[in-house]
Amino acid sequence: MIENKTTSDCTIYAFVGTAILAISLVVAMYVGNDFHQSLFVESIIFVGSNILLWAIFISMVNCPYELMTIGSNGKTKKNVVEAEPVTEQPMHTLPQTEPVKYSHEDYAKCVEVQEKEAQEEKGKRTRAVLDYVHRTMSRFLYEEDLYKVIEAVKEWSNDTKYTPTAINRFKETVENIPLRHFVWNIAERLGKRDYTMAMRIAFVKALFPKPFEGLDYSTLKNLKAPCSNDVIPIDESDNGRYDFHDVTEENPE
Repeated sequence: MIENKTTSDCTIYAFVGTAILAISLVVAMYVGNDFHQSLFVESIIFVGSNILLWAIFISMVNCPYELMTIGSNGKTKKNVVEAEPVTEQPMHTLPQTEPVKYSHEDYAKCVEVQEKEAQEEKGKRTRAVLDYVHRTMSRFLYEEDLYKVIEAVKEWSNDTKYTPTAINRFKETVENIPLRHFVWNIAERLGKRDYTMAMRIAFVKALFPKPFEGLDYSTLKNLKAPCSNDVIPIDESDNGRYDFHDVTEENPE
């Protein structure tokens, strides 16, 4: 089969070569007449015709499909573009949302709910603080004075400028630094943004004046100052919560 194909190819190339030579010769003679049968011109035309015709033939043999479709592709694309129908995009209309209307009663109800929640939160904080005062200060105060301190802290929770009645006796001596810790702990739970450092110092000095005699603001402003005998330690609140840690469990005797 390979030999037959080779023989067929040779036959084709021989036929084409003869045709190309004949055509080139005719063209050369025809053009040469215009130049008075100039041998130089006829030779150039003959060689040029051979090269051109062989180039066309080889191109047709190697890339027949591309050559045939070069002219038709442009026409086809043009027809396709012209044939494409113009489709209108559908208009998507958003549903009309009716405006929300709120009445005065709705506003008043929201305010009432917020105030109620705030009062409940404040009540929980105050109860936690008063329970802490009772557990912590019962060690240092007599029963009568302890309830005075509890009432003073309760009033302070409602009025940050409240001035308490002084307590001047202790059943067990306590230094000013543990008392600083005491007021810091309760003020953090009542609302640290509302109870400034000056308010805390003024309250604890008025409540327990004897341990704070001769001490000014510059000395007392560090309410978290460390103490060797820290009978009332600093009790950091967890993530702004109002509950206290159980001192008896953390420091078992």
